[in-house]
Amino acid sequence: MENPVNIVTIGNSITQAAPGLNSFRRDLWNLLTQAGYSIDFVGSENRTKDNTFFPDPSFDPDHEGHWGWRTDEIINGRSGEGDLADWLLGYTPDIALVHLGSNDALQSNSTASTVNELSQVIDILRQDNPNVTVFVAQLIPTTGSSANQRINDLNSAIPALVADKDTATSRVIRVDQNTGFNPFADTYDGIHPNQTGEAKMAQRWFDALQTYFDSTDAPVNLVFDAIADRASTTLDTSINISVLANDDISAGIAFTLVAPGTAENGTISINDNGTPNDSYDDFIAYTPNPGFTGTDRFTYTIVDSSGGTDTANVTVSVLPGLPPSTRVTAGLLSLYTFDEGSGSTVFDVSGVGTPLNLEISNLGNVTWGNGVLNLTAATLITSLQPASKLFSSITATQEITLEAWLAPANTTQSGPARIATLSKDTVNRNVTLGQDGDDYNVRLRTTTTGNNGLNKMLTSPESWVSTDLTHVIYSREADGDAFLYVDNQLVTTDTITGSFSNWDANYRFALGSELDGSRSWLGSLDLVAVYNQAFDASEVEQNFLAGSNMI
Repeated sequence: MENPVNIVTIGNSITQAAPGLNSFRRDLWNLLTQAGYSIDFVGSENRTKDNTFFPDPSFDPDHEGHWGWRTDEIINGRSGEGDLADWLLGYTPDIALVHLGSNDALQSNSTASTVNELSQVIDILRQDNPNVTVFVAQLIPTTGSSANQRINDLNSAIPALVADKDTATSRVIRVDQNTGFNPFADTYDGIHPNQTGEAKMAQRWFDALQTYFDSTDAPVNLVFDAIADRASTTLDTSINISVLANDDISAGIAFTLVAPGTAENGTISINDNGTPNDSYDDFIAYTPNPGFTGTDRFTYTIVDSSGGTDTANVTVSVLPGLPPSTRVTAGLLSLYTFDEGSGSTVFDVSGVGTPLNLEISNLGNVTWGNGVLNLTAATLITSLQPASKLFSSITATQEITLEAWLAPANTTQSGPARIATLSKDTVNRNVTLGQDGDDYNVRLRTTTTGNNGLNKMLTSPESWVSTDLTHVIYSREADGDAFLYVDNQLVTTDTITGSFSNWDANYRFALGSELDGSRSWLGSLDLVAVYNQAFDASEVEQNFLAGSNMI
């Protein structure tokens, strides 16, 4: 089926929201999804003003709202925080919702300069996607009379801007957010929307989007979407796989689950779960061939009542009954097995060089288990000194392998959320393994990818993130060939050119968030390891079969 429509919301504090509020984006997300639209909010930000999570975690938090920023700052950036062109390296929007100019009015910028800068914003979006559709808002009012007059002046100029920039291939559409918005009743401070104001803004955006979707062939009214699945079992053991559990199937749609293919090293059959008239609870029973271990694959298809179909792949890892107890040790630099059970220190147990121990900044936001550290709220787990042995060893070989056994708390955290990182802040890193929704993402700094590793990243296909215990390995060879494995399955590969000669020796190693405390990742860590050599497929399999806490 069609991919979701990527929507970026670009603005300032009104788009971002203060702590305790969800912004209009939560209400807009609910309106769109309840109407059956398949959408993905995108952006480099996913928090409120004070870097806190939104109260309601049920909506996609990604956005491009920047508290206090004027339109020219969105274009040119602030020191260390990037700009619109930088942020667009991480995603490509199909649609942009732009509510910009409030701070321009509050700071007495001229209408002409703001209109010119809004035009530049549209141009930058088109450089990233020549067919982008841009919705430009006439701004909500404020209680301040002089600022509100400047907002009214800008709003009066928006129709001409829209008419000038609108093209057949890249629509620009005006959205009136001003009419009917009462700043005395719909804001909490005369400027920023309260919950009533957020709902009003969301409804205006939704009405405009719905009109647009109904007048185009945009692939948004999706009836169903089959999504790839993964499962594991052991030697000679059957398993029931609920392949529909993660699929996007609208309620009330009549459909049938079929398995047109066969497994390569096993047998499959559809089980109606005792309810032949209800396909929603069907599953596929898989039985590996006698004596088989390794990776098996098959496909299934959803067929609706009108004959529409969608097919997805299923990957099954068949493990030996007793996995080997040895892990790859060649090239090992740091190893964290989380066997401490208590305390604020995560010990490097690699036995290589000076231990690169990590300190937990907030013990109240983690819990220890048996060989596992659970990150239940935002916290920083970091070395107190630069990770010298990682820097010197990896730059010497020009190769790296990052390994993690982990269980994400959800498949919506993004940013990407930092699982493991050797970096300084959100825009300066040597390497980062992160989670971006249902994808794993690796940014590697080279002389061609830039200081943030954004010019070319390695990202898994969608739906490879689950909340189950998962083995993830990223490996990059000296010649640039890079590989990403999930549960012993190669999910993506690419060539990341350049050398590590631009790596920074002063960066520290951290787990669970960026070094400045942002982009936190929640979930459970069972093992993290860093190597200065690239793994081949047999070494990936060796560590996968060894499990999470086998040395």
